[in-house]
Amino acid sequence: MKWFVVVEDKLKSKTTESDMVLTFSNKTQVTSLANPTFPLEALRLKPIGDLLQAERLDDAELFDVVALVAGREDRRDLLTKQGKELKRLQIVIEDIDKNRINCALFDQDADAILPYLGDEREEPLIVVLQYFRATRWNGRTSIQSNFAVSKVHINLELNEVVAFRESLVNGGSWSFV
Repeated sequence: MKWFVVVEDKLKSKTTESDMVLTFSNKTQVTSLANPTFPLEALRLKPIGDLLQAERLDDAELFDVVALVAGREDRRDLLTKQGKELKRLQIVIEDIDKNRINCALFDQDADAILPYLGDEREEPLIVVLQYFRATRWNGRTSIQSNFAVSKVHINLELNEVVAFRESLVNGGSWSFV
């Protein structure tokens, strides 16, 4: 890579653990690497159990979760303090150890998952929730999407999802490696 700048990350929501970010310009050149010598990790997975047991939650930290959709509420339309209309869908997700947590999806994230939440599903719905944040309200921990960067991935064939699915089928334990 050529013609880039490394600067301090001043964004409120942190998508990485680093305090620095790369900034590109119209002169930036990126060359693809055929066989990188460093690990390429697609996800920064956080176990639901760790979120539920954490003494303190950093609402600026964004993380990823692989889980089974275990329940849902009806979608609701909300109005923000600024007068903006917003869609909200509350789902319950469960990890392989049967830890459950509520998850709030907003706008496009709610729209993305709705078609998959029908009662006629024959197999479990496994989702990858990318760039989500944890919150605690009235002593209850939940996670929610971040309007700017969150993504809901459904039916991915990532190694983490395949391992999760196989663990469900085999009734074994699954670990975040």
